[in-house]
Amino acid sequence: MDLDKLKSNWQNQAVPNLSLEQMKDLVKTGKHPGLVRSRKVLIMESVAWSLFLLLFYDAFDGHQKPWWLNGLLGLAFLLLLAHHLMGIRLMGKSKANESLAISLTSYRSELQQFIRFNFSSRLLAMASLFLFFFYGVEWSGKRYLLSAGMLGLMVIQFYFLQRFWQGRISNLDQYWEEEV
Repeated sequence: MDLDKLKSNWQNQAVPNLSLEQMKDLVKTGKHPGLVRSRKVLIMESVAWSLFLLLFYDAFDGHQKPWWLNGLLGLAFLLLLAHHLMGIRLMGKSKANESLAISLTSYRSELQQFIRFNFSSRLLAMASLFLFFFYGVEWSGKRYLLSAGMLGLMVIQFYFLQRFWQGRISNLDQYWEEEV
């Protein structure tokens, strides 16, 4: 990347300039907008899964399901929480004493590991929910349609999730190519 282009991009940025102390304060206190959003998602998803786990035993006949299926739901819940905690840790990590190239390479590698964990934990959660709700039911035309609709929603969710993460990786690759 040309130094003049870098300078003009830096000066034409839309975000307000913060002092070094203000930036350090954002990182130390965890008030970075990305961290705040991730914590909100973690809290909302934790509350939703906790409510589901509290209600599934009576409201969704969890007591009539096998123990391994109930355990699978609990494991899926724990993996989703671990996924969010990993994301918060990844975003809060600072490597100020490394070069930009090393930092970008390391972050890209960690992000790819996080993406794999993201997909696998969500896939396990969706599969667990699907298996839980359709375990031991008598199949009919209506239930086939319902299960097809649920599978369709899962595929759509994973499609958009894949596009989101591919965009993030592409942005990192773009910055990397501009720096080299």
